[in-house]
Amino acid sequence: MLVYPDEILLAIPYHTEYYEGWINHDTEYLKVRRRQEHYKLSETPLYAHDLAVGDIVSVVYDNGTYFFNGIIEESGYSSLRLNIYHKHLCGEITDMISGLQGEIKMLWGPDLLRVDVPSHVDYAPIKEYLDAVSHKRHAGFWETCIRKKHRFDLRTMDKFNFWDLIEESYKQSHGDKEQQITILTDLLQQFDTQVIIEFEKIFRELVIQADTYKVMAALKIVDGFVTDDSYLYFRCRLISRGRAFFNDVLENPDYLANYDVSITSDIDHEELMYVATRAYRKKTGIEKEDDTFPRSIAYAAGLDYDFGAPPTKGTDWTEEELPVLLPRLWQQYLHITHS
Repeated sequence: MLVYPDEILLAIPYHTEYYEGWINHDTEYLKVRRRQEHYKLSETPLYAHDLAVGDIVSVVYDNGTYFFNGIIEESGYSSLRLNIYHKHLCGEITDMISGLQGEIKMLWGPDLLRVDVPSHVDYAPIKEYLDAVSHKRHAGFWETCIRKKHRFDLRTMDKFNFWDLIEESYKQSHGDKEQQITILTDLLQQFDTQVIIEFEKIFRELVIQADTYKVMAALKIVDGFVTDDSYLYFRCRLISRGRAFFNDVLENPDYLANYDVSITSDIDHEELMYVATRAYRKKTGIEKEDDTFPRSIAYAAGLDYDFGAPPTKGTDWTEEELPVLLPRLWQQYLHITHS
């Protein structure tokens, strides 16, 4: 019977994914101490994602090496890497993060740091500050391990937070539309009513943003016809897939040719229109929708994606122009358009 020692050198593989411009298949080693039948991370790994200081992990022994084999219990810590581009700003930036209770460890000098965020610390002001310095190109940061408590510890709603919620719900649901609605509603109803209202406003802004003749042409090719309702629900579906997918399709709807868009399950997502309403109802206990609900407030603010929507953007098309307008998508769905 194999006996696991009190302290081991644990092999932790980097995540095999595209990250910062290169494919990573390497391994790092970390000294860890035994915690009953498992081991506790004494610090956050340098490269491996989704692990943080204090996590309890399982290990396996193979051919003389102890390998990481999964998380048993999360510590609650989140972690990120920070690269300060201008050395004269190192003191100012680190002082601010320390003041917000981020725990800083120097990696390869004062300009390359790791920031660990304890579970009891509000991550929102840290992220707001880092977003600001990143926007000014004073520093760059990479969220290597952001736990759910910190990811959705929101006091305000902006497009970054909106997309975080959409993408987390899509990830947890594995793309199942009904599950995504349930998960997204549960995530959203945790927040203040004003945050839920802002979510609805941003959703409507994106639906309106996606109203272009080229997006409409994509629906015509994929589905064979376009109605007011199907076009609206199609744009909801684009939003439900996340920020990168949405932006890629808006930039060039021919991007959809990279995917097999199922007519029966993938082309619409009507229920996304009612997520904020459901979350607001759960939060307030008010059953009957009235003027205080997100949809009414957003509509009163001029965010109408229906009869009062702004004009569709771009240039209108005829069916004869579709093969030239979106050639890859046309070739993929030729049988539908001509059926």
